[in-house]
Amino acid sequence: MLGSKRQSWQGPNALSGLKIALENTDPNRVVLLTSPSFSDEHKSLIESAAAQKLQQLMVPRVLTKTNTAQMESDCSEFQTVIAIGGGNVMDGAKSLLGSQKHRLIMIPTTLSGSEHSANTTYWSEGKKVILSVGYADMVIADPQLLIKNQAVLRAGAIHSLAHILATAKTENLSEWHLRISAMAAKDLTEALKASDFLSFWNRTRLFRGAWNAAVSFMMSGPKIGAHHLIVHKLAGPSDHATFSATLLSRALTQTDNYQKPIAGLSRYFPEISAELVELSKNWLSTSSALTPLINPSEIEGPQAIQSEITELCRLI
Repeated sequence: MLGSKRQSWQGPNALSGLKIALENTDPNRVVLLTSPSFSDEHKSLIESAAAQKLQQLMVPRVLTKTNTAQMESDCSEFQTVIAIGGGNVMDGAKSLLGSQKHRLIMIPTTLSGSEHSANTTYWSEGKKVILSVGYADMVIADPQLLIKNQAVLRAGAIHSLAHILATAKTENLSEWHLRISAMAAKDLTEALKASDFLSFWNRTRLFRGAWNAAVSFMMSGPKIGAHHLIVHKLAGPSDHATFSATLLSRALTQTDNYQKPIAGLSRYFPEISAELVELSKNWLSTSSALTPLINPSEIEGPQAIQSEITELCRLI
C-alpha cells in the first residue's frame, strides 16, 4: 500500500488503470508532462490507454528554480497532470504540488523510485536543493513502458539496491520490511544477471523490485544515510543513478560497510552477499569513473554517520 488516499497500479497491463483514472475528467484540463526525448511510441500508448488526445508539455532537462516556476505557470490552467518519464520528470511534476493543487498521476519509465517520494529537487548555483512537497495521487508502473536502455536500467537497478540496503540498515526494522526488501533484492539481482536482461519478464522483475525497494524505503522511514547524502550532494543533474551505482559497487567490493544489513537480508535471500559482489564487479568493469561536482571534503552530515561519510568519500 502506498497510503490510504493514494491509488497504485503495478505490473503487466497496469496502464489500463489510466482510463479509469480519467473518467469524469475534462480532457481540456489534462496535460501530459514528459522529457524532451519522449518517444512517439510511448505517447501513442498513453493516449490509447487514456482514450483521448493529450496536450503535452516538456520538463526541462535540468530543473532550476526559474524553470520550475515557469512550468507551474504553464500548468496553472490544468486540473490533472500525467507525468511520464524518469526521475527528472517525476521531480518536475512534484514541484507543481508546492504551490498549486493538481491531481497528479505518475507513470515511471525508469527505476528511479522518485514516484514514491514526497520530495522534489532542483539546482541552484551548482547545488541540489531538496524540498518536501507531497505525494502523487496515483502511480502506474507498467513494464511495457520501461525504457529499453541497458545502461540506464542497470544503473537504476543497482541504485534500487542502495535503497534496499539503506532500509535494511534501519534500527528496529520490522520483519515485514526486511522480507519485502529481500524479495526486491532477489528480483533485481535475478534480472541483472539474466542474459535476456531486456525481455518483458525481466523488465517486469526490474519494475517490481524497484517498486518494492522504493516503497519499503519510504515506509520504513530511514533517515538519509551516508550513501544517499553523498549522491545527492555530488551527483550531477543527470548522473544520480550512475553515480550511486558506482559508489555502491565500490563500497560492496572494497569495504565491509554493508555487512550488517546484508546479514539481515540473507535470512530471506541467502545468496545475496555473493550476488551483490558479483554484480558490483561486473558494473565496475564497464562503468566510467565518478565525477563529483564538488570536493568530497565539503560534505557534512549527522555525527552518527560522519565516519561512514568519510569512509565512502575515500572511494570517490
